[in-house]
Amino acid sequence: MINKNIDTASIENILLNGEVDFSKSNVRQEPCRDYWIDGYLDKNEASLFIQNCDTVITIQHIYFNK
Repeated sequence: MINKNIDTASIENILLNGEVDFSKSNVRQEPCRDYWIDGYLDKNEASLFIQNCDTVITIQHIYFNK
C-alpha cells in the first residue's frame, strides 16, 4: 500500500462509497465472509477483496482496473 500511496482515508472512502459485487463475493461462507468491493482510490478504479470474520476485517487484495 505504501508503493501505491494508499492511506487509511482512501480505504475508508472505498468502503463507504464503493459497491459490493455480490457475484464475486461469498457472503454466506462461514466463519469468514468474503466481499468484493468496486470503487475508486484517488480517482483510479479499484477493487478490494476483503474477508470479514467475527472480530477482524482483513483486506486480502487490492486490484487496480486499467
